[in-house]
Amino acid sequence: METGDGERFFDEKLCNPRESFRDLTVEAFELLMQFFILINEEKGFIEVTRVQEPKNLCYGNFSNLSNIQQRYSFNKKKEKEREREQPEMRVRTHPEKLKGVEILWRIIQEADIKPVTEKARDFLSKLYTKLAEELEPHASLIRNYFIETYLERLNGLLVSSQLQTIERMITLMMDMIDESERKGTGRLKSHCALLKGPLIVFTVSNEITTGKSVPKEMEVSVHANTSIWELKAELGKYVESSAECMKMTIGGKEMQDTDNGKIINDFVSKKRGYIKLEKKNMDDVPKAALITEEGILTERAHKAFTAIFNKFAKDGKMDDEATALFTQNTTKESFVQKSDTRVRMILANFGKANGSYLELDGFLDFYRDALATRKDDLVRQNLLAHGYRNDLKNISEIEEAEVDISSLPRYILSSNPRSFELLFRVLDMGDSKVGEQVWNLISRLTTNEGIYGKLLELKDGVAWEELVCVKSKYRLLYALQIIESFLEDEVLEKKEWRKKFIEKGGSHVLLSLIHISEPTRPY
Repeated sequence: METGDGERFFDEKLCNPRESFRDLTVEAFELLMQFFILINEEKGFIEVTRVQEPKNLCYGNFSNLSNIQQRYSFNKKKEKEREREQPEMRVRTHPEKLKGVEILWRIIQEADIKPVTEKARDFLSKLYTKLAEELEPHASLIRNYFIETYLERLNGLLVSSQLQTIERMITLMMDMIDESERKGTGRLKSHCALLKGPLIVFTVSNEITTGKSVPKEMEVSVHANTSIWELKAELGKYVESSAECMKMTIGGKEMQDTDNGKIINDFVSKKRGYIKLEKKNMDDVPKAALITEEGILTERAHKAFTAIFNKFAKDGKMDDEATALFTQNTTKESFVQKSDTRVRMILANFGKANGSYLELDGFLDFYRDALATRKDDLVRQNLLAHGYRNDLKNISEIEEAEVDISSLPRYILSSNPRSFELLFRVLDMGDSKVGEQVWNLISRLTTNEGIYGKLLELKDGVAWEELVCVKSKYRLLYALQIIESFLEDEVLEKKEWRKKFIEKGGSHVLLSLIHISEPTRPY
């Protein structure tokens, strides 16, 4: 495809304002995004890592978007297979400068086919969250621009009462929040986490740590308002793993990186639960060399294998029992006997005293021999089983990435008073379906500083009806949740607040509200 002709076709035929995206199919959307990627890649606006080379896009046979709908198909290729072929992108310029970015906003608002709007939301959110390294210092500025654009569009939809489109825009923001917190939440606390909730006891199965020092099963107790990221970080202390390297399953449901900012209460309804911890697949981590051209273990490989040996050795030796335990932890089998053929082979070929025990040199020779016979992939699987990534860093040594909260959409939206005003206006429209989505978004944001501050201060002559906003049941509920958090908090500041709350007639106000409102969650 000649870049100039392809760009002209993209502008004139696919991005034509007169074209409607209402009947856009999944296949046509994906073709559209292939054009988008190729054109912006040619301009140097994005960098792309592909699973396979892109097919030549023969656009000459297409006269317009409708024509693409009729002609183009993926030959019923399975959805998961198509997803595996999707390229990994990093944006190298401000997303607003990307060629054709406006059509994503239009597709989200116009398309009738749900999977199409879902894919468009996902694609747009990634354009603002998957930034190239040189663009990361400007992440806060870029996402602030996105939030301002978003609020302008939301206000326009609110004025024209386009409830279905408002619902899509709310879901888009939820996607943005989830996508931006894959590497951590910056310890931001959602409004829904303001109240501790019940204490939940989890039985934790540890399938991460090898050796004898860390138990394979334990019990932990956490409050229901704990975020998934906080839970990962806390459990990581026990199983010697960073949150980033951990795969966590709660009650049979695998937690995704996009769940990091959600709280336990979103997934668990009982007071007891089960958690399974495993190592995350880290194939995307660059591979460090294991052996030199001269057949000598690299310094980092030598250090990793030595640390593994020391986990199982006693007084510098691994006997048949320790070697069996090492084999069991490496293969993840439930039990390996001392008489196992693999155990006997290791000791016979690399051990001392007629195969009675293994010393460090023999253990290193075992792996050196495997690498010399081109068993690199198998050795890396062994290393991963013992907590070492492709770059030979142990998962216990990976520090939590410093997250700049000013670049997180959740923080930006929460810090903008206009966003709360718009969202509460949508709630006051009274549509239950849209309202539930909006309430969920408000609950995911950090607590509004203005409302929180006024309730905490409780000035003399406080006008309670205005302070808790009795005229709007949603704003009232929001204020009551803040008050409840003050009442359950045992720090000295909140104890003093409770005294002032009673003195200024707060308890009488709460009693009177029972007769004029519904002090329950609206959805």
